[in-house]
Amino acid sequence: MKFNIIGAGRLGKNITLALSKAEIASAQSIVNLSIKSSELSCHEVGYGTSVARVEDLPFADITWITTSDDSIRPIVSKLTEHPQLLKPESLIIHCSGVLNSAVLEPLKAQGCIVASFHPLKAFKSGYLDANCFDGVECVVEGDEEACKWLKHSFTALGANVITINPDNKASYHAAACIASNYLITLASCSEQLLLQAGLNPEQARKMIVTLMQGNLDNLQNTNPIAEALTGPLMRGDKETLSLHLQAIDNPVLLNFYKAAGLATLPLTQLGISVKQSIEELLVK
Repeated sequence: MKFNIIGAGRLGKNITLALSKAEIASAQSIVNLSIKSSELSCHEVGYGTSVARVEDLPFADITWITTSDDSIRPIVSKLTEHPQLLKPESLIIHCSGVLNSAVLEPLKAQGCIVASFHPLKAFKSGYLDANCFDGVECVVEGDEEACKWLKHSFTALGANVITINPDNKASYHAAACIASNYLITLASCSEQLLLQAGLNPEQARKMIVTLMQGNLDNLQNTNPIAEALTGPLMRGDKETLSLHLQAIDNPVLLNFYKAAGLATLPLTQLGISVKQSIEELLVK
């Protein structure tokens, strides 16, 4: 089967490389915002030919839309306006974590088979690996035939493919953002305070990563999650929490600390009166 990629960013390039190298499907054409960007993507992955516009794409058995979420609807509209681009019963797959396959309905109405596919993995800039889906949780939903192909293909690449209710994609993606993106936010906030405490950046980074990794290991081996909780909030050390609040002079960071504390408080086994006392401290 031959496939086209619309929007070969971090994910699009890795999909192209993984499917092509494993000979599961053959990369045909790549289109980005500019022909130079398309050419560069083809050069980086070593597969496919560049085209200047979506309208220039040749027929394909599979069309991947791996653009930003906000660009998916305009791409769908453009494909709908050029039905000559759509091979009957071809697969159209988008990779948004938050949008479901309903956004592809105009293409389904023209005889295509549609689905959404989202790997639960952070693809950092410059990362290219033919084995990038090995051990990765990937969620799919959409037409049965498309989901069946996705499950077969990405299971062969080592992924664990999970079917999700399309109505639940937003909740799923919000969870992914908290676990992935906001972990970096936590690290940044922690780094600010460590630098304020007089540590140098190298020391701060090492301490943060070691501490976070230890807690990730605890999470891996603890059920329920609340049992992995440590620290002054878990113990009910109100005086320690007060000292923390006094030490944080950045108002944004202070509000973040308070919000995180309030979100964490229900995980503790503290008595009702202690919880109320701490909550009053955190909402001041």
